[in-house]
Parts: sequence; structure tokens; C-alpha cells
Amino acid sequence: MSSPAGAERGFTLLELLVVLVILGLAVAIAAPRVGGRAGGPEAAARGIAAELERARARAVDGARIEAVGLAELARRLPGGLRLVAEGSVPLRFFPDGSAAPALLRIEAGDSRAVLRIEALTGQVAPADG
Repeated sequence: MSSPAGAERGFTLLELLVVLVILGLAVAIAAPRVGGRAGGPEAAARGIAAELERARARAVDGARIEAVGLAELARRLPGGLRLVAEGSVPLRFFPDGSAAPALLRIEAGDSRAVLRIEALTGQVAPADG
């Protein structure tokens, strides 16, 4: 049976959302593994920053507070790396995109990487430290 004249075919919003969820899950599974292979604190910091940005997006999209525990993040680190936080724990992201400010250090011996979670914007970015 053919569609009525003038009707356009396309994807529904639900179909698009399902595809986005599947892609998001694939990235969430692959990102920590890819980040961990490179070794050092800098690679681990990139993986943690990506996970925190996803948590911020979930808070905004779901209009709810999204909390991320340090133990959850630490489990994703390759062996020999240590995660230290200064600030609010667990890390919290709010529906307006803001966050409880925090500073995260990923350390391995003399090498380390630092991430800052900005309060007003909720952005996660490398920091000096």
C-alpha cells in the first residue's frame, strides 16, 4: 500500500533517540578502554573528562541532579594511577548545566594531570596544578 500523495517519509523522533542512545552506550563502553591503553595520567584525564561531560549532559537532558562517585571513576583507571579529589564529593552536575566545583588529580609517580570542574558552566577542563 502506498502512502498518500504529498506525505514525506523519514525517521521518527523515537527512532532517532534510540540510535543516539545506542551510540552513547557504545562510546561509554569504548572510551575508558581506549583512554586506558595509552597509559599515563593525561590519557586517563581525557577519559575521565569525557565521562564527566556525559554526566553533565545527562543532568541537563534529564532535568535532574547527576552525581558521579570517585570510586566509579577510579575503577576505570589503568593500574598504577591514583585519583585524588579536592572539592565536593560525589561530583554533582545540576539541571541548569552548573556543577559543584572540584579539582581532580590523576597521579602516577612524578607524573600527574589535573582536571577542574567549573561551578557556573559545569565544564570539565585541564588545569594547572
